Amino acid sequence: MRTRLVLFCLLTAFASAQPMSGVYPVGPGGPGVDSFATVQEAAAALSNRGLGGDVEFRIATGTYTGPVVVRSVANSGSFRTTFRSPQLPATIDAAGARYAFSVESTDNVMLHRLRFMGARDSGSAAVRFRDSRNLRLGSGRVVDSCEVGVHAVRCESLELDSVRVEVPLSGVGSRGVELRDCRFVDVYRCSMPGTVGTGMLVRGGSDVSVYRMTVMDPLLFGLRLEDTRDGTFWRCFSRGSPEYGIHAVGSNRMLFDSCTAAGPTEAGAFFDRCDSLRYLIPMLVTSAPRAFWLSRSEDCSVRVLSIMGQPTVSMFFDRSPRCAVESTQALGVQADTGFGLLVDSCPGSSFDFVQMAGSFRSGIVVRRSDDVRFRHVRTRGTVSEAALSIENSSRVAVQTCSLGTVAGVAGVAAVELSGDCADDTLMEMTVLAEAEYGILAQGGGVRRAVIANNFVTAWTGSGVLLDRADSTRLFYNTIVSPEQGGVSGVMFRDVSGCRSLDNIFWNRGLDSSACYRVEGAFPFAAGASDHNDLYSSGTSGNTALVNGTLYPRLGDWRVLGQDGRSIAQDPMFEESGDFHLSSGSACRDSGVPTPGILRDLDGDSRNPATPDIGADEFRPDAIAELCRERSSRMPLSVSNPVGRHAVVRFSLGDAAEVRIRVLDVSGRLVMTTEPQFRAAGRHETGLDLHGLSVGVYLVELSTGQLQATGKVVKTE
Repeated sequence: MRTRLVLFCLLTAFASAQPMSGVYPVGPGGPGVDSFATVQEAAAALSNRGLGGDVEFRIATGTYTGPVVVRSVANSGSFRTTFRSPQLPATIDAAGARYAFSVESTDNVMLHRLRFMGARDSGSAAVRFRDSRNLRLGSGRVVDSCEVGVHAVRCESLELDSVRVEVPLSGVGSRGVELRDCRFVDVYRCSMPGTVGTGMLVRGGSDVSVYRMTVMDPLLFGLRLEDTRDGTFWRCFSRGSPEYGIHAVGSNRMLFDSCTAAGPTEAGAFFDRCDSLRYLIPMLVTSAPRAFWLSRSEDCSVRVLSIMGQPTVSMFFDRSPRCAVESTQALGVQADTGFGLLVDSCPGSSFDFVQMAGSFRSGIVVRRSDDVRFRHVRTRGTVSEAALSIENSSRVAVQTCSLGTVAGVAGVAAVELSGDCADDTLMEMTVLAEAEYGILAQGGGVRRAVIANNFVTAWTGSGVLLDRADSTRLFYNTIVSPEQGGVSGVMFRDVSGCRSLDNIFWNRGLDSSACYRVEGAFPFAAGASDHNDLYSSGTSGNTALVNGTLYPRLGDWRVLGQDGRSIAQDPMFEESGDFHLSSGSACRDSGVPTPGILRDLDGDSRNPATPDIGADEFRPDAIAELCRERSSRMPLSVSNPVGRHAVVRFSLGDAAEVRIRVLDVSGRLVMTTEPQFRAAGRHETGLDLHGLSVGVYLVELSTGQLQATGKVVKTE
């Protein structure tokens, strides 16, 4: 008997001195040579003996009292350690310690199917990783209050998969997941149904990818980023009443795709000093002061942004130059006080396919922003000031299919230029302005504005009011007055240097109404107004009213040296409500070319020698072609997630040569295809992603005139 005991002790001593490898049971039945009674005993043995091969600790279901610490394991860089509960989760109860499970200075550690509780004290965490690499926490559960659910510091190649914070954490300072100075982190399918201060906090570090994170009830932030870079966030969801759904500061080259925030009180998404941000297909539902707020950030891209609720400002772009924004819509703001889109100090930015619906103080406001472009702006609802306002900005272009701008009955103007504005361009707009003015340009600083190819009607005072504006140019506009008294197609108030060519000004008003109305200085040099149709059909309507003097007919107006080759005839529109010119209109082929304006309102090419007067050179299929062109923005989808092969599906409105490019999240081109000619219709094509590393990539499909973007997630 003594011999057996001595032999057992010798074997135990020998085994405990050897580096560990193989499979070790943990739970009832130990201790023994190949098993441990508690998880901490197993972790202590691992730290003492080091690794001689891969180790797996199979943890029996049950509760293990006391914290688990894995620290400075020898050879952890060469071998892997797994703590796993094979069937039902095992519970680690920290019993009041700071951490339930802590891994420090040890690489290649995997935790699977474990529940954590009992971590207490300030700075407590259910799981803490520190100064380690190649870590994985899978199917983890936090079931008791602590300050941080999962806390990682200076770690590299960390994976969190299906981690769930099931209970409220301790107060507004709590965090579901916190990453500090970590690199190459992947977070999959994590959720926080319990209340947390911040759902996920990322400070410093880089290359963080988060897929399908759900934060149900954050108190301060659903997601907060500080001074990190090269991150990807896909299908993240925050709801409840935090201050911010998404809050990022000093974080560059970030990609947010299909992320939704509902209910924040300050902002749905706020980005400050986040250069090269890409924000795709998000939806924000909030009554916060600002739904989407981009501040002091350069070269950012926002696509398919939807805002719902009653925010004060749906979208606020603040001191952020060279932003590219495509397909944004705001469905309602706080009536009479809210802005749909506010652009302040954002030179060189572009906004394509912007839609506003609801009641606004102003639909779109541009302030102190030079070289800004809008393409296809659509506003529906009521405004108390202006549907589109441009203030103290130069070279702002609103053109190419900017249709359907409507102001409410109380609105001052549908479109307003004010302050120190120079060389702004308003082209190809349909302005149905149930407001006092359709287009209003006022203030001594408004200079050299171009108003061309627009259709303006339904206003109550003047279709266009130029108030102290200098050198404004009116080309190819169709302005039709309502059938009431006291109105004018265009009013000039103390302006000079204006030119008016190839316009239709149809005065349908009564009494003192006029095509032109002048107050103060005379706006035209000799012959600066010509080739117009100045048609007055209303009772006692006039061609012009100049400082109280009526000029009833075109011949009377010509005495002042204007419109020598203009006409005064019914423009003969197609029918009631259709203001395209009919084939017999005297306005057909009666104009003079204007350099630089080659198309009409519908996008058709103008006759280069004798263009039509007014906004349109009408062809019966023009509107249908225009709608088809808009719809052929190539709806695009990509199979996800993928391994080596991806399938790209897209639609073309017309036959075109198609090229596909693949970019990483920083915008670097990593792959391109040879151009292929494709017919109109639906198509799909394969992409071979062999050679690309695991991660998220953007797929851009272009035809030279049109472009669409999708996303592909490569998982192997």
